Amino acid sequence: MDIQRFQKAISLRDSGRLQDAVGEFDAMARETTDANEKASLLINEVRCYSGLGYFSEAERVLSETHELRPDDVVVRLNVDFGGACLAAQKRETEKAALVFGRILRDYSEILGTPEYRDLYEDIQQRRASAMVDVGRCAEAVPILRAARSFNSLKKEILQQVKLDLGICHAALGESVLAEEEFLEVINFGFNNEIEAQARFRLGIVYFTKREFLKAKQQLEAILRLYQDEIASLPRKYVYEQLSRSCHYLGDEASAKRYMGMAEQTGN
Repeated sequence: MDIQRFQKAISLRDSGRLQDAVGEFDAMARETTDANEKASLLINEVRCYSGLGYFSEAERVLSETHELRPDDVVVRLNVDFGGACLAAQKRETEKAALVFGRILRDYSEILGTPEYRDLYEDIQQRRASAMVDVGRCAEAVPILRAARSFNSLKKEILQQVKLDLGICHAALGESVLAEEEFLEVINFGFNNEIEAQARFRLGIVYFTKREFLKAKQQLEAILRLYQDEIASLPRKYVYEQLSRSCHYLGDEASAKRYMGMAEQTGN
């Protein structure tokens, strides 16, 4: 393999020039007859297609990669990891959780080495997040607790870990622990979608505890701080919960206003 050319393709991928990277990986893959090299190149192509949201193309190339049957264990690890990540991106979260778990089992010897510690931590975090998505919160909690101390995780990923942990504690009826995690998510100060989710879920925790003013404050902060629409948090849900909070605060005028806003929006 032309290492310089491969590194150039990686740089294109990592800089967000995914379409250009696809072309480079694909051209290199067509030029080699070595199954392991070809699989390594194609799984990077899968990653680029996934990033572009071209899931049918990603699936096609992934299938082609599996047909090569690479015999290098590290290549097989990367192929299986790429497939699990694709499943997670497609919101096939039950499948993703199962495959991530199988990877940890089947490649435990490699993933237990210092060289692959970062990948091990990445897989554990992704597996736990998939578990949360399918409601396997009790199983996810110990993994997420361990993930809080992973050194390789970027701050944005650590923020997601804490959100997932808060979601689990809330689902398990552990409101104090849930509140702590959601507040830590907010304290990152990233003003992003993860923070908006934490504020909404924290508002639900406060509402359940009958701390209606605190609930109202978190929910109104979402409307104030996040002007753009949040795909995972429709404004309708925020308005409806605000209406309920205002009702229990005795502010019927605001309750009616927010419910009217909920009925008017489709988001």
